[in-house]
Amino acid sequence: MINVGVGLLIAALPYLISGVASAADFPSTLSFLLFPGRGLLVLLGGLVVLWAALRDRVPTDRLGLSLEFLTSRRGFSLTAFAIIAIIAFARVPQEEKEAEAFGGDEPKYLRIAYSLLRDTDADVSGGRTETPGPSVRMQQVWNLLVVGRDSAADLFKPVEIPDGHVWNAGNWTVRGLNGGLYHLQPPGLPALVAAALAIGEGALPNRDPGIYVAALLSLIWLLGARELWRLSLEATNDSLGSAIFVALVLLSAPVFVGGYQLFPESLSLLLFPWLFRRLRTSDRPLSLMTGLVCGLLTGSLLWVHPKLTIVAALFAVMAWLRPRTSGRVKLLFTLGLTLTTLTSLLYCFHISGLFRPEGLYIRQAEEYVGSPNPLSLRFAAGLVKSLAGGRDGLLVFAPVLVLAFMTPMVLKRPARSTIEMWSLFLVVWLTSAVHDGASLGSPARLMAPAAFVPAFFLTRALREHPPASFKMAAVFLFLLGTQITETVWGDWRRNVNPYRTMFANPSTNFEASLPGNSFAEDGYRADLRKAGLVLVTLLILAAGFGRARADTRPDLAPARFGTGVMATLAFLAYGLHWLGPP
Repeated sequence: MINVGVGLLIAALPYLISGVASAADFPSTLSFLLFPGRGLLVLLGGLVVLWAALRDRVPTDRLGLSLEFLTSRRGFSLTAFAIIAIIAFARVPQEEKEAEAFGGDEPKYLRIAYSLLRDTDADVSGGRTETPGPSVRMQQVWNLLVVGRDSAADLFKPVEIPDGHVWNAGNWTVRGLNGGLYHLQPPGLPALVAAALAIGEGALPNRDPGIYVAALLSLIWLLGARELWRLSLEATNDSLGSAIFVALVLLSAPVFVGGYQLFPESLSLLLFPWLFRRLRTSDRPLSLMTGLVCGLLTGSLLWVHPKLTIVAALFAVMAWLRPRTSGRVKLLFTLGLTLTTLTSLLYCFHISGLFRPEGLYIRQAEEYVGSPNPLSLRFAAGLVKSLAGGRDGLLVFAPVLVLAFMTPMVLKRPARSTIEMWSLFLVVWLTSAVHDGASLGSPARLMAPAAFVPAFFLTRALREHPPASFKMAAVFLFLLGTQITETVWGDWRRNVNPYRTMFANPSTNFEASLPGNSFAEDGYRADLRKAGLVLVTLLILAAGFGRARADTRPDLAPARFGTGVMATLAFLAYGLHWLGPP
């Protein structure tokens, strides 16, 4: 009765408090939970009641065996991927399945894609509005080959920069030595988008081909899900855990929401698992052809975005140190990596005439060469915001992944494969901090391609018979994270349309200047203090889950779980409010 009473009290708490207090009487986090977000407390109370009512009455072992048998069938895999394909395509409303609707906050990618489609180059200053015929296309391709030949011949020759040449053309755009205009975004992802647009123009003449962009992003999402599924199966041989693993990743907001936008991370959702699955330490052999393709794709990360340079370096080290891999395979990997890396440098050289980051890789210069000092408060705040900062933190967007950082198993002596997996997460985390260390909240999409790492360890922890409170916390946080995903998805769907005019209106394509992100040292210190509070809270909760294994009063476990969650929410709400404005 105590368990049921506590659950009902938690569910009724928002309605009881609303009669005697207002939202202004509480810190912002607690105010949200008590008023507009009261459904979460109703959910928490309901979970406590269900746990108390069904505890020891559900044959969990038999249910688990049945689910495992179901997920091990081939039909389950085919059905699951069919559902993923439908959801992936349906995420974008029909009225937004137009090319200009896929700009996100990077409409530059769409402009580059159209330039590649119409002019076969990344110079966005061209005015061609229709895709050329075969004869003109052949001339464009021949010109591209000639330009590549000349750039390769002149790569290491000294180049004179005309006096008064202005690199910055506004809105992250540079003016090359040849007079063209180039966005400071690599054309790797736009090249795929251009191919999708070309198919769309051929299949749907006189209609907007944007539906094929939706199909492309859906295909990337589907193939990424398959790679995650295969990665988990190879590592654990657990079909049920693999299904849970894929669901955790794909329903987290950074993946679900950001996956249908034209972001480098959208493509990385496929490239990261694909490369990691083949280059990680395992008994899986690496053939000559696979080694070559891995090298080409590793180097292509530089074509996706310069911030992925250190990620490409990590994959290269994994390939070179991979055990039981022949020297010929490693040689072919190196040749593929060298080829794509060299072509990216030639592209940079073509824009700027210099073998240094004055053109495209000015982004690299800013993010790595001129990045915040690793000992500075700005860099430290970037690390914090990449995980838990503001509206865009990874752990805020995908709360269930918090538990992965609380599992005791990650503190044990790690195997080589574990080190490789966390190394990938680490370099993406560092890249996110460097890329956006001064912003209000480092976008969660920067961490999205590596979100599968903590999710993998969480599902592994769930397989090792953790205490019931840990499982219930996973269920609650999963439902909470799903609600956050749905809320943010709706927010993006409402706000994506304003970017459509940025492509249609040439006067807004290249703004003279953009406001920067510059904040006071006090703001960085406040972020670090809040992060410290969150970290201490996680350590306390991890210790609590560890003690739950030796619980002497399991009959009161549901009530303790509910009150513990409420106490944690109140502690964080008042603590974060005390440390500074949210």
